[in-house]
Amino acid sequence: MGELIRAYDWSSSPIGVPESWPQSLRLTVRLMLNTQHPMFIWWGEELIQFYNDGYRKTMGPEMHPAALGSKGRESWANIWDIIGPQIEYVMAGKGATWRENQMVPINRHGGLQDVWWTYGYSPIDVEGEVGGVLVVCTDVTRQHLLTEDLKSRNERMAQQFEAALGFIAIVRGTDHVFEMTNAAYRRLIGEREVVGQSVYNALPEVRNQGFVHLLDEVLKTGEPHIGRRTPVTLAGENNGLERELFLDFIYQPIVESDGSVSGIFIQGQDVTDHVRAEKQLVILNNELNHRVKNILSMVSAIANQTLRGFAEPEAIASFQARIAAFAAARSLFTNWRRMQPNTAPCPGRTGTST
Repeated sequence: MGELIRAYDWSSSPIGVPESWPQSLRLTVRLMLNTQHPMFIWWGEELIQFYNDGYRKTMGPEMHPAALGSKGRESWANIWDIIGPQIEYVMAGKGATWRENQMVPINRHGGLQDVWWTYGYSPIDVEGEVGGVLVVCTDVTRQHLLTEDLKSRNERMAQQFEAALGFIAIVRGTDHVFEMTNAAYRRLIGEREVVGQSVYNALPEVRNQGFVHLLDEVLKTGEPHIGRRTPVTLAGENNGLERELFLDFIYQPIVESDGSVSGIFIQGQDVTDHVRAEKQLVILNNELNHRVKNILSMVSAIANQTLRGFAEPEAIASFQARIAAFAAARSLFTNWRRMQPNTAPCPGRTGTST
């Protein structure tokens, strides 16, 4: 850009040849040409334009090299409603301006493109007045789009988090302060708003049920904890009547890049209905087993009385043995079903807890 500026016919320009330029303009142009950071100058009432190689890289063939030496209002007519008031503010002697991550379109590569900038407009003084405007800017479009994409991803993740069927919560720090909860978790705890509160204060009814102790251990060791069919007593909505529930859950440590554990991700399912159904099934099995045993005993007695005198003792004994074997097999099956895991006690129930 230095060669283009030196080769330009400034004698036909409103600002005249370089030898006649004010010292402040010459110094500012020299400063601009000796940095790779994008810089731009508007000078005089006509806002005659200068720019360096750093700024040239942000322009398309529609603007460069035509913008050099041109009048600002003509070059930027399509966005003058955006930048014009800012330039006039500085030229009026009201001070500098600063914008961060502002969308200012630029005509390049075949059309007007949305471009985001961080930039400042500063006055260039001459003889006690403002002679022009120095622009120091950065094209932050890529960072802006990445940030917007990340924001969009986070919003979608938050929506999925909120709508998840299982309950989810995040707690942070040694006091286990709630940072986030989803709809399922809030339903679980009776629609209480607990974000910003510690587990100990937010859920007083479970302080002695072992959960705070478990959270402490996960935070200290960095090892997850898995609970299956763990009993818990929780208050209802507005701290109403307590409810006994059974939960499958995991406390997963949140590990930072330096290896420290900053919090705990809580996820789980309310399996109360499953546990109660299993208990009812056991009761029904026991009742059925008892009735079957009674029926088999009656069959055995009737058979013994009926067959006596009509069948050989060996045949009666064989029949009785078959009934006994059937009763024993069914009893074995019932006992096996009863031995299958259904509930698991919560570790640390006697300790200080959530």
